[in-house]
Amino acid sequence: MKKNHNLKSLTLCLILAFPLTAGAQKHCEGCARRAMLVEFLNPHNPDYEKQLDAWQECTKKYLGDQAYLGPDTLDPAYKDAIMKCKYLDPPNKWYCYPSMMETYLGERLTNPCFHFLSPIFYAPETDKPPEYIFKGSYEAGLEGGRIIEYFEDYKKPVIARMKCELYYNGNTPILVQEWFSENTINDPKALFNKLKMPKNITPVLEEFEKQPVKCEVKIPASEDICENGTAEIELSAFRDTKGNPSKSFNRIIVSIYKGEILNGENSDLGPDYKVFTIGEGSVKVKYRPPADKDDGWDWLRVYNSCEILPAEKSPMSGTLTDSMIVDLHFPFFCGFYKGTVTITKSWNYEEVHDNSTSTYAGSQTVSFDGIFKPKIGTEELENQPIKIYEAASVTGTWNYNEDISCRGAGCGDCQGLYSQEYGSGSLPDLTLTGLMIITNAFPTDNKTVADQLAQFGLENWYDISTPPDNVPTQTRTKDEIDNNCVWSTRKTSAYLVGSDIRYKLIDIGHLSGSVQWNSSKGRTSDLSITDMTEAIYDQKPYDPEKDGNDYSYTIKWDLKAL
Repeated sequence: MKKNHNLKSLTLCLILAFPLTAGAQKHCEGCARRAMLVEFLNPHNPDYEKQLDAWQECTKKYLGDQAYLGPDTLDPAYKDAIMKCKYLDPPNKWYCYPSMMETYLGERLTNPCFHFLSPIFYAPETDKPPEYIFKGSYEAGLEGGRIIEYFEDYKKPVIARMKCELYYNGNTPILVQEWFSENTINDPKALFNKLKMPKNITPVLEEFEKQPVKCEVKIPASEDICENGTAEIELSAFRDTKGNPSKSFNRIIVSIYKGEILNGENSDLGPDYKVFTIGEGSVKVKYRPPADKDDGWDWLRVYNSCEILPAEKSPMSGTLTDSMIVDLHFPFFCGFYKGTVTITKSWNYEEVHDNSTSTYAGSQTVSFDGIFKPKIGTEELENQPIKIYEAASVTGTWNYNEDISCRGAGCGDCQGLYSQEYGSGSLPDLTLTGLMIITNAFPTDNKTVADQLAQFGLENWYDISTPPDNVPTQTRTKDEIDNNCVWSTRKTSAYLVGSDIRYKLIDIGHLSGSVQWNSSKGRTSDLSITDMTEAIYDQKPYDPEKDGNDYSYTIKWDLKAL
């Protein structure tokens, strides 16, 4: 730029360059962006402005504030001042002011979706920083440049070049794109035109930002939500319109309709909204369900945002929604029980014969562990005192062993331990359908109901039923063959006892107990226990009855309502 561009004309040029800034965003269909030139260098002529200022101060001493008239003026006083200050006149006149480059960029790029900020009007203390920044350089009067060949064998060397770089304005700037040009003349405007920057830069920015328009959602199982009181909803695989992974600086706003989000940044939109950055591509939203879970549903919404600056430059709380990318109603029904029921049966008894005695010692254990949900088809009982629960996600495991020994003359030559039966495994799903919990909880806080129950000697109770099963085992037996005691193995089966538990309902939120007793009976008997022994119920506390020591039974249960 030549030195006859005074400050007044420069200011006017800058003002005219950015006519669309005010109010333009409301016309933009997407997210409007702003940018600013923060650095523009003239490495071939770094002291030009300082030299020019010194020259202008010199001429002012002779001419005052008189405007620059140009080298061809006939005013003798003016020509005299120019001669006296000639020693301060910058020798290299090719220079591109940063303000010129701002004008070029503003003219080329400004549109309703992209605003180029002028430093004249930008106040960093109060104004929001731009999302993007430009850096560049201009070099003129180069020597030894490559030869550019034109038509008709006309050749000229490159003597000037220009570079312009676009950066995302993060805490550490990230290069988005750069442009480079060279020319056989020094004119900055010609070099800028050869940069071939697009008039619409929005596609470049969108390709860089990769604003998320969809993501995957992972909602924890209802039992996890209900058991823990909180759960993590995972949002991942954020993708833009082309299916590419979104950049880490993108923000999302998450909203829960009835529950509560326990993490994330607060939002000016209200307490039901929280702001997150997508970071490495996975956002874990800590969720607490509402206290009132009767309808068993909540509503998750996730919005993308136009905001991409780091929190240090643009507070998270001011993030606004752009478009919804997740709209999901999800269930979290909590009316179920979770826990274990374990039945253990052990025995140690003898059978005495005429000339031998056999000893039987063994045990079996069956354990059920998991979740019991309301039985399908009993929805009509929702507001009734009777609730029926079945196995929803339950595992059943078992273990069985029995040793049989013989002593006495009748045992032959293979006395002692002569039979071992053993096995373990998991119960099939068909067997687990026999698991059931029934609660009978009448509203005894209602005096009328309480009086009616008392009239008949009734009270609230619950039943727990576990199914029996025949399971595969193996049996090793010792037999005499050719005067030798030889062991052999064969496939067999064993009977696992079922059980029925009927107990008074003290706390519907926690069904628990542990009962152990001994009996003389029980080779193949199922078990039942109750603490409801009043005459009206006509039930025995133990079955098999508590009348000996050959068999020992233990039933433990621990089920918590969630």
